[in-house]
Amino acid sequence: MGYQQALLEIQAGQFDAAIAHLTPLLQADPSQPKLWQAKSVALLSSNQIDAAIAAAEQAISLDRNLAAAHRLLGKARSQAGDKLGAIAAYKQATRCYLDSKDKANAQACLTQIEQLRMPQAPAAKPAPPVQPTQSTAATPPQSLISPEAFFQDAKAKLKKGRYGEALQDLNWLLQLDPNNPEALAQRGLAHARRSNYRAAVSDFAQAMKLSPDDPSLRLQRSEMRLLVGDARGAIADLTTLLANQATDPAQVYALRGQAHQKLKDFDNAFKDFSNALGIDPNNAACYQFRGQACETTDDLEDALSNYQQAASLHLNQGNWSAHQDLQYQIQALETKLQRQKDAAERVIRVPIQQLSGGTPVIEVLFNGCVPFNMVLDTGAGMTCLTQEMARLLNIIPTGTKRFRMADGWITEDPVGIVRSVSVDRAQVENLEVAISPHAPEGLLGQNYLWRYDIRILQSEVELHLR
Repeated sequence: MGYQQALLEIQAGQFDAAIAHLTPLLQADPSQPKLWQAKSVALLSSNQIDAAIAAAEQAISLDRNLAAAHRLLGKARSQAGDKLGAIAAYKQATRCYLDSKDKANAQACLTQIEQLRMPQAPAAKPAPPVQPTQSTAATPPQSLISPEAFFQDAKAKLKKGRYGEALQDLNWLLQLDPNNPEALAQRGLAHARRSNYRAAVSDFAQAMKLSPDDPSLRLQRSEMRLLVGDARGAIADLTTLLANQATDPAQVYALRGQAHQKLKDFDNAFKDFSNALGIDPNNAACYQFRGQACETTDDLEDALSNYQQAASLHLNQGNWSAHQDLQYQIQALETKLQRQKDAAERVIRVPIQQLSGGTPVIEVLFNGCVPFNMVLDTGAGMTCLTQEMARLLNIIPTGTKRFRMADGWITEDPVGIVRSVSVDRAQVENLEVAISPHAPEGLLGQNYLWRYDIRILQSEVELHLR
């Protein structure tokens, strides 16, 4: 009887009287959550906020599924200025209402959550009190958010990488409206980004069944397929979208380029990224993807150019984190390119003119102007010229030296100095050469070659500077 009397007093605005009736009831039996909840209502209505919070928490401790108590706690914490605590309480109330299929009250709690999340307007000066009159009627609180607005908020969280929060919000929305294909698709993406692929596939299958011709769903399904590794399925969806011209082609080309890249089809990936950039030249991520395709195929100069363009766009668009991440890639690529350049400068490649007994013959330039074909003879200690070559070069002998031939025969031949001997850009000045009356062709010997490691390929010879 005392409990019912207290409820009537609360309805009549007689809060102190209600508290007076409830207090002895709770002293006699403190295990009744409905009594604590009623007392919390009376305390909150009489502006005893801390006591109201304590009473609501006591009710919840006795019955965790008491949705009204969670909601009451949210209201009390909100009035106490504890926004985070209020949001947590309203969320728990929403779960309890949804569990009992009470969608109206669940939506009301979601509305309260969004009101708490909205930025507060600057405090205005308090208005003078208005005396109630018979014509003054209570105005019900106006709902500040619709399910669509809540859905857009969940999408924004998903885009920002707040997957857990987005998933929680989408779960609530889908309990309110289980046949919402867009919410199902977004929840599928949230599942996929949390590596819960089975749930992701299930959500997209249901979404596409509900709305099979929706191009936005097909686009989202292609993204989900990329996440789960189904690049071929993603390409099929994206190609259909391009054929129907049903959505933003720049985004579709960019996604299909990523799918081709996953399949190591770098030519088609490069084409799709280029098509996307032709439509949207300010797409920093697309430049970055195209750079990755170039780098994978060892086209490092183009990769560097794409990374630099992506970094510049990220900076212009205020994405400092992405800009900084790219700087590390750019620096590493520049270092790699410089090493390749340095290594290339240490290698001289010259074509093989012909073979002499299986030994390569290459072109050698004497004195900067006279070319001769010479046998590359790594076994000869000294470079050797024929008498005709020496005559054409006008070499004056400076003495003689003894030489042991390959067959063991020892000969004494004149020697002289050549002003310069060059193979491509590798030049040696004032090289001593032998002039042999018996040699049928010139030999490029070790007194020139000792600076290089020799690598003989099918059509060219590589000289690697030591």
